[in-house]
Amino acid sequence: MKKMISMLTATVIFLCSFASFAAIPVFAEEEKAETAASDVAVRPTESGIAYSQYLQPHVDLPSVDREMTIDATAYSGGEQIAVADSYEGAEGKVLLTQESGYAEWRVNVPQTGLYAVALEYCPTKGTGSAIQRSLYIDGTIPFEEAKWLRFNRTYRDDGDITQDVGGNDVRPSQTETPQWSIAYCKDTDGYFGDRFLFYLTAGQHTLRLESMSEPMAIRTVHLESKASTVPNYEQYVAAHRANGAEVVNGMLQDGIKIIQAEDAHQKSDQTLYPTSDLSSPLNQPYSYSKSKLNTIGGTKWQNPRQWISWQMEVPKSGFYTIGLRCKQNFVRDIACARALYIDDQLPFAEAALFEFSYDSKWSVMRFGGEEPYLFYLEKGTHTVKLEVVLGSMADILMQTTQSLQALNQVSWDLLTLLGTNPDTNRDYGIQQYMPDSVEELGKQAKLLAEVSDQWESLTGSRDSNIAQIDQLIFQLNEMYNDPDRIPELFKDFRDRLSSFANTILNAKQQPLLVDYVFVAEQSAKLPRANANFFQAVWAAICRFFNSFFNNYDSLSSYGEEDEPITVWIGNGLSGGKDQANALKQLIQQEFTPKHNIPVNLELVPPSTILTAVVSGKGPDVALQIDGSDPANYAMRNAVVDLRTFDDFEEVASRFAPEAFTPYTYLDGVYALPETISFPMMFYRKDILEEMGIDIESIQTWEDLKAVLPLIQRKNMNIALPANYFTYTTFLYQNGGELYKNGDRQSNLDSKVALDAFAYFSKFYTSYNLPYSYNFVTRFRTGEIPIGIDNYTTYNLLQISAPEISGQWGMTTVPGTRTADGNLNKSVAISGTNTAGCIIMSTTKYKDKCWEFIKWWTEADTQVKYGNELESVMGVGARYNTANLEALQQLPWQAQDKKVLLEGLANAKGIREVPGGYLTARSVGFALNTVYNTKEDPRKVLLTYIDQINQEIIIKRDEFGLD
Repeated sequence: MKKMISMLTATVIFLCSFASFAAIPVFAEEEKAETAASDVAVRPTESGIAYSQYLQPHVDLPSVDREMTIDATAYSGGEQIAVADSYEGAEGKVLLTQESGYAEWRVNVPQTGLYAVALEYCPTKGTGSAIQRSLYIDGTIPFEEAKWLRFNRTYRDDGDITQDVGGNDVRPSQTETPQWSIAYCKDTDGYFGDRFLFYLTAGQHTLRLESMSEPMAIRTVHLESKASTVPNYEQYVAAHRANGAEVVNGMLQDGIKIIQAEDAHQKSDQTLYPTSDLSSPLNQPYSYSKSKLNTIGGTKWQNPRQWISWQMEVPKSGFYTIGLRCKQNFVRDIACARALYIDDQLPFAEAALFEFSYDSKWSVMRFGGEEPYLFYLEKGTHTVKLEVVLGSMADILMQTTQSLQALNQVSWDLLTLLGTNPDTNRDYGIQQYMPDSVEELGKQAKLLAEVSDQWESLTGSRDSNIAQIDQLIFQLNEMYNDPDRIPELFKDFRDRLSSFANTILNAKQQPLLVDYVFVAEQSAKLPRANANFFQAVWAAICRFFNSFFNNYDSLSSYGEEDEPITVWIGNGLSGGKDQANALKQLIQQEFTPKHNIPVNLELVPPSTILTAVVSGKGPDVALQIDGSDPANYAMRNAVVDLRTFDDFEEVASRFAPEAFTPYTYLDGVYALPETISFPMMFYRKDILEEMGIDIESIQTWEDLKAVLPLIQRKNMNIALPANYFTYTTFLYQNGGELYKNGDRQSNLDSKVALDAFAYFSKFYTSYNLPYSYNFVTRFRTGEIPIGIDNYTTYNLLQISAPEISGQWGMTTVPGTRTADGNLNKSVAISGTNTAGCIIMSTTKYKDKCWEFIKWWTEADTQVKYGNELESVMGVGARYNTANLEALQQLPWQAQDKKVLLEGLANAKGIREVPGGYLTARSVGFALNTVYNTKEDPRKVLLTYIDQINQEIIIKRDEFGLD
């Protein structure tokens, strides 16, 4: 017994000592600092309900036939708002709202009922992204979907399609066309028709619109409770026939009038630009040898609420048919859907849903099919609009989305009990501790079984989507029927949820490619949709032989008589064909006409630049050069010192001073910054709210360590990249530097550098942060609710984690308290996604090259380029420009822009010195050694100092430095 007591006592003493040791801060100046978890501010959790739940108790309320209009300028309160006498042709005063702030109105509702809310609005000058607002009624958001109300901007082509010197079509830029319109508050996913309905009791209520992003002008706010006035097709035709309308014949040439789809009148997104399709010689227009922009849509036109409109002119009032030549060869298992509007009005109820089934070939079809619908058109010009809708899939996708949300919650609950790698031999008592989660598994299995049957009845086959759902159902039933098997099935369950989320995302996408639209008389014979055998063979032969004469890497925009400057743009991870085409377009439209300097733009791998220069075949200008390369080229006299140009200082003012640090060598600067990347802290709003953690209270690393036990107790963790740039961040925050003695020696043997390394290492050796991980995946699943990564990860999360949209945010990295009590939040500029542009020393056109990179890095060009990339590739291509003014004009939400600018203000560059590459390599080696062996971090790092200093000496000698 005494021996057992002694052993227990020793164990307790050891554990207490270990806990005490783990809690001791590493930095000497912080030895007395102590931060408890309770010191971090918390806030009560907030739970919202979905619109379907909100509406359910009131769904049977009849229409009360009431309508109210509120003058937007008669507001009862607000912030960051102003009244203008007029705006964009509006008569009378309007209310101007900004990208943040709110406007509030009081309204007296005469009768209890369900009311739709609509705004008469006009977008004002902003960054070009969608306008987002939250709607509060009597101080609360009534349901979750009301947090993210979207109001579209309107775009058109900026001019007609033109041709370059080679005869290829040049895509016009997209320009915004602000106009007044009335839009209902509705969901962005297209689940609930064209409007939300809000339950309002009789009496006075307060409506508040809070700005989430982008400014807009508001003229009136409408509340209405009216039954639908849209007739069905029979009623529509009968009403017009009663007024004398007849079917038109003999008024159109050949009975049909074709409007090229690429000549769209307006569109909802700048991504809806003309595209080139060579799949059929019957495409209009078509060329065997030149690139022709002859279509629009495809995968760019697939998200609910996106629309494109065309203008049609008819010579006589009466009934016509409307149709299009299109191809839906994108989605095999689901019919893609569109709603048709004429002059912004739904002509009849059936026009709300037209479906396009999969077909590898082109189709020429009229709306209505074999018995096409007749559309009444008055003599003159009309606008025909097609909008992406979910159609018959809406209810199914809404149910699957709700099931995904419920199962994600179950997955997170199980994660807090089981961890990421459950012990399959352990009895976790899941049925006892989490009975509600087990019941939810069974409930969702039944609901998804119903969805599977509905999906099959709708599509007519058990397709791959149903197979994914059935596999998930099978696993849910396994886990429900035998909860003891949940630990062994948990990893597979989480993987299936990710696949399920992708299935829902893919099913919501409704792509359709359009060659032309037409208005036709009922008796007209339609054009053939596809080429015959001989046409198709001849087209293939012509294209084959023409391929021998095209240079697909050259993006030249000059004539044979010109002497151009040659510009290389990388085709690696930092660039590609889309980026090069966007730049080519800007050069053709703006740089060459303005400066009279022709440009030969070529796609070239960045790794070939130095060898090409040595061989005398290099470019004049190189773009998208990795952060460390310009200084390395400068050491070899391969690039021009930009300080030699008289107006360098003026140009340099466009950027943060620290952006030049990586490009500075000795007294020269050898690149202008193009892009910049630095770390930010990403966090899951939903998870932190549930845990009662306020992200705003995490300002220092001690604050972060204080919440770490709360997070790890739930079997989650915090992500901190184990790399050189993170270490440099700690070094900078404590006033350290990498080099000393005029960059002749490493400074990593200084006390502050050694202490910073020890402090950094403890996050992995003592606090058990993950050393290697996939941040996006684990952030998406909730395993990592707080993580630090490059801010360009924002783009990746936008496109790869749609199921957590609106549930995560971004803020600045924690800092370190200095001796005087100030907070140092310096962060190291990352070499990843940071690039500059250089002028090669072999060029004969230094002044022309300088004019080019000055133009390329100015704010207006960078904004246009960034918007062009986003219009081509979506939000995932959000451009991380280094130009300060341009960054503020790109389409960031107000809160994101605020923290980004704060992060950029704290960013510090890393100097490049001869032999400095060994510094990064040595820090990485030292960190690996400490992590694997748990040796003293200071001693490990000191073993590399002599190697670093020796390499610096060797390289300085090689480059002729003292």
